[in-house]
Amino acid sequence: NKAIETSNRAYITLGYNENLNAHIGKAEALLKLKKYEDALTNFDIFLQNHKYNIQGNLGKAQALYRLARYEETLQCI
Repeated sequence: NKAIETSNRAYITLGYNENLNAHIGKAEALLKLKKYEDALTNFDIFLQNHKYNIQGNLGKAQALYRLARYEETLQCI
């Protein structure tokens, strides 16, 4: 929860580009906490502006896999 609180504070204090980067950090923290839907939402936000980012796509694939959304998982890899 501390990671999520820190990430939420970052949205308030950082600019637009930094907020996008905060999404991937938050998504990875949520993935570790097994909050897969929330992680997926944050990976999607990040990937809107970083479509070909490997870290973002692999993270999204992990979240989708954990949600048993296997066809969508394959599209991320």
